[in-house]
Amino acid sequence: MQVVYEIKDENGVTDKERNLKQHHTIPLGALVEVVGESLDEHGCRLFVVNHSRDCDGTPLYDLSFNPNVMTYINELKAEIAMGTDGFGLGATLISRYNMQITKHFSAESLVFISF
Repeated sequence: MQVVYEIKDENGVTDKERNLKQHHTIPLGALVEVVGESLDEHGCRLFVVNHSRDCDGTPLYDLSFNPNVMTYINELKAEIAMGTDGFGLGATLISRYNMQITKHFSAESLVFISF
């Protein structure tokens, strides 16, 4: 059994290698609107809070109504790493912040509104 994105093309390059070379086109902090074929109108507006990738390396975007959510998560992770997260609630708070993020939208499913 072979994973499709690991099959090499005639140039000896896999889909994953090709996709990993692609850059994210929508900057962090941008306000975007979610669109889709099944929507009669454009969807809700959210902020790009993280650049992620699919299992085949395709650039994807994580969105939230809270533009600072990743800052809070990263600060909590740093506190946990240093052992200064107070009563040990850092992991619980990170979990709550993660619930504010909707993950893995393709660039084609987003319309850039403003930065």
